[in-house]
Amino acid sequence: MEACVDGDTASVDAIVRWAQSGPPAARVSKISVSDDAALDYSSGEFEIRSTA
Repeated sequence: MEACVDGDTASVDAIVRWAQSGPPAARVSKISVSDDAALDYSSGEFEIRSTA
């Protein structure tokens, strides 16, 4: 799974903490975090993209 999140530091940190354990049936093997340029959400749309 890949997720791009944007927000204040506390909110992003909370998502990263949640992702470290994931839902009950998940097995998390790696989490990578990078501080990229701010994302533009002006369209207000949600999009799912293939990363394969």
